[in-house]
Amino acid sequence: MGLLQVATSTVTSSTANVSLTGVDDDSVYLLTVSNLSTQSDAQLRLQFTVSGSADTSSNYDEAHYYLISNGSFSTFSRQNASEITLTATVQNSISGNAGLICYLYNLNNSSEYSFLNVRSTFYASTNNIRGFNGGGVLTETQSNDGVNLLMNTGNITGGTFTLYKVV
Repeated sequence: MGLLQVATSTVTSSTANVSLTGVDDDSVYLLTVSNLSTQSDAQLRLQFTVSGSADTSSNYDEAHYYLISNGSFSTFSRQNASEITLTATVQNSISGNAGLICYLYNLNNSSEYSFLNVRSTFYASTNNIRGFNGGGVLTETQSNDGVNLLMNTGNITGGTFTLYKVV
């Protein structure tokens, strides 16, 4: 098994969103994010794209575990949202402190729901490591050609975003 890079974007100044497209077959795809920085304390969110445009419908469902190294864990879930959460709240006071790996399934298959599983980690200002693990689904049968990434509040100010095809 290997990876074939499909698209990449390095953010060095404030931007509202990052779109990565190029999904063109029924392969599994992998999204990576490294050195994520934010304008404000916020969560990174994902929307699937159709012909390069974000699907902003309220048809996303998700469930996650939130892990804290110096404490306990909690759960997080939503139904009928307009995006899927990829991280817990990333603190803007610590630049480049977050990263994630996200597997994407059924994106090109117009007969199946597109879904993902994600594992993200980041360092919190309270001197501990935090993790966010879970998954989400777009409950629409359509062909998706990529992903759109955005914060739930404020902008993305830094990071490298890469989409791979698993071969």
